[in-house]
Amino acid sequence: MSFTDNTAAVVSDNTAPTKRGESRAQAVLEAALELFLELGFANTSLDKVIEKAGGSRRTIYQMFGSKEGLLQAVVKESCDSILGQLETDKLLDMPPRDALISLAEQFISRLITPRRIAFYRLVVAESTHAPELGRQFMAAGPERAQAILCNYFRAAMAAGQLQLDNPEISARQFFEFARGDLHFHAMFDNHYVDGATLRKHIEIAVDVFLRGAEVRS
Repeated sequence: MSFTDNTAAVVSDNTAPTKRGESRAQAVLEAALELFLELGFANTSLDKVIEKAGGSRRTIYQMFGSKEGLLQAVVKESCDSILGQLETDKLLDMPPRDALISLAEQFISRLITPRRIAFYRLVVAESTHAPELGRQFMAAGPERAQAILCNYFRAAMAAGQLQLDNPEISARQFFEFARGDLHFHAMFDNHYVDGATLRKHIEIAVDVFLRGAEVRS
């Protein structure tokens, strides 16, 4: 099964998509995601997507190229919906502890939900057969999140708020540390923590992380 990079445009030519075209593409993406999560990728036909979202095979092929391209677009859209909601503009105005707690809580609370875990399972299952999909997910999701945090680290270092030997590695390590085993418990035994428990978990992780990163007078 081949997954080519054909998710960038809603329309296959060089014209900008219309609002109607964008709305139709969004409806197809939402319908496809629901069906992929409910039935799995292999058991979801384009006819079922069309039945749920409307449109035609021709429209889907114009927008996404194939069913594989549709899944690829769903992955990108799902990652965008998490990262696009992160509020990062005021992080430098906060003490580093507050900034890291805010960023981690925003990210992890959106990551560890039943719907997101189902999506993650879908990506893992399909990546077994199509490693390109896994690489695309990494680029659209975890690596983008790490880049956001790395940019904050660099700015905080320039402002004299943090000292880090390698902000790229620190960004990767921080998210893994802050997430801890919560993601695994959600993945494998469907256990989800409440907001207060998540907050406490993140606060402890941030405090431990900052012991090695805060600027000392």
